[in-house]
Amino acid sequence: MPDTPAAEALELADKLRRSLGEHDFADGLRCTVSIGVAEMRREDTVDNIIHRADTALYSAKNAGKNRVMMG
Repeated sequence: MPDTPAAEALELADKLRRSLGEHDFADGLRCTVSIGVAEMRREDTVDNIIHRADTALYSAKNAGKNRVMMG
């Protein structure tokens, strides 16, 4: 999300998480979502930012799943 401050990105990711959790999928299935968010830094490479987002994702999963965390 270019030009999106970290706090706003976290808020949007959490809104997505909640929306997916409330959606009724086929056969009444529900899902949970863990999301890792990383803010791009001037010195970042693609690999750096993906690594931070991935680390945040696994932190969210390890903290009990169905969460959004910043990396």
